Formats: sequence, C-alpha cells, structure tokens
Amino acid sequence: MQSNLLILSGIYVHIPFCKKACHYCDFHFTTNLANTKKMTDSICKEMEIRKKEFSGNYNSLYFGGGTPSVLAISEIKQILDHLSKYTNRSKQIEVTVEINPEDITEVLLSAYRELGVNRLSIGVQSLNDEILNWMNRSHNQEKAIQSILLAKKMGFENISVDFIYGVPGYPNRNIKEELSSLLSTKPFHISCYHFTIEDKTYFGHLKKQNKLKEIRDTQSEEEFKIITYLLCTNRYVHYEISNFSLPGRYLSTIQIIGKKIIIWALDPPLILITILTDLGTFLIMYNIYNKYQRTPFVHKKKNYQI
Repeated sequence: MQSNLLILSGIYVHIPFCKKACHYCDFHFTTNLANTKKMTDSICKEMEIRKKEFSGNYNSLYFGGGTPSVLAISEIKQILDHLSKYTNRSKQIEVTVEINPEDITEVLLSAYRELGVNRLSIGVQSLNDEILNWMNRSHNQEKAIQSILLAKKMGFENISVDFIYGVPGYPNRNIKEELSSLLSTKPFHISCYHFTIEDKTYFGHLKKQNKLKEIRDTQSEEEFKIITYLLCTNRYVHYEISNFSLPGRYLSTIQIIGKKIIIWALDPPLILITILTDLGTFLIMYNIYNKYQRTPFVHKKKNYQI
C-alpha cells in the first residue's frame, strides 16, 4: 500500500451481534450474545497488532453492526480506551453508535455521553406497527418516537434515523404520514433505503417459495418521489442517493471522501477495496473471516500483510 494514501480520517468498528434477526437482514451478525467479551478483546487485539497502520488524526468513529448497543458499557469503553492508545483523535470527532429504539434508556444514553458518544443512528425502519412486526422488529411506532425524543432530552441533538420504503404487500402504506411523524422529532439526518429481498434471509426463503416478491418499479418510484419531495420541502438536503440531512449535518464519513483517505474497519475485515471517484480515492478494509473464525484468528496473528 502506498504511504501517500495513509491519511486516517475515519474508523468503523463492526459489532456483529443482535438480539434477534430481522427478516430482511443479511449483514454479518449472530444472535448468540455469549461471545461479546471475546469479540471485544479480539477487536482490541487487532488494534494492537495493527497499531503501525494508524497515523494522524481521525474525525469520525462509527460503531455499526449488527447492533452495537447490545454491548455492555464496559465493552464500548474498552474499545475506546484502546483506540486512544494508538490513534490521535480530532477535537471535532464525531462518535456514532447504531442503536435500536427498544434499547434506548436514560441510563444507557447517560453512559454513552460520558464516553464521548455524540451521534446516534436509530433503526426506526417504519412507523407502521404491522410492517414492523412483519419485519420482525422489536419496537413499535410509539416506542420509535419516544426513543428519539428521549435521546434529544438527554442531549443528543445529532440523530440519524433509518427508514425503509418499497415494502411489498402494503400497497396502501401511508409513506407521507409515517415520514411526517418522523419529521416532527426533527432528526438531523434521515437515511431512506429501499427494501430488498436477500438470499439466506427469511424473506429470501419466502421468495424462493414464490410467497414474496419485490414491488413494481413504478410503485418504488412513486414512494421515492414522495420521500424526496417531503424531505426537501422540510429543508433536508438530498446529498446522496439514500441520505438526507439538514444543512451542514452530513455524515462525517461522507464529507471526507473528497480527500485521499482511508477508513479502517475493525473486526470483520481483510479485503482491501479501493473506490476511485472524481473526488479522490476511498479505501475500506474488509475481512474474509466469518464470525466463527475471526476471534481465534486475531489472537494468533502477529501482524498483517496487506
């Protein structure tokens, strides 16, 4: 790897644990929570053996998953403490934790603030209880709204919410009503993702049995038009195909793509992917080792050959 690309601007830490499996999700995760401490130790070990790769300041730290909020506060703190040993944190660092509405409590949010977490990405997905249940989500519409308002009450102004459109089987879904309710909480950032049916998921199984199929393209287009019109008329900037934000509240990892940067992904990574754009070079590290191999691999490894 050429040294002129080693400008560390962002760190992604993948936490591959969830309390339950959403029917649409094919991300790297497990619902077995027995090994969260082993995985935390493994992530910290990886930092130690890759410490020479960390140089310069970084301005974005993102805990994704999976569901990072399933980790104990002590485990999040352990990761942050290890990062501080090997990296230089920017004074303006954005620290994001992905979290589900049902996990949001005053105790947890207070602990996050003490650790320096200043941005939450809340997995709302829908404000239709029937759809949420169909997706196998654990929260309902009321809990989703309450969780955002509680986060704001606890001092988290920088909040992003995820929203899924293009859901099959609900032709009368009121996208405008759901988004209007979401907008009433004034999140800084909204990510709108189209529903997809992935292999090796419950919905993928239904598709193979011809019990589920994607919605028509025309319906997808109409829903997206509603989304873009409603958000843009409420001052949200449509700065990326799936992402909308209030002015100046873009996700930090998107803002830094204008430079030659590298985002280090800790835990599930080691395939090096280079994305060449008109703005610069975007590098991400990915790991081919699955959740069962990863922990013993990291603890045996002395260094990485990239």
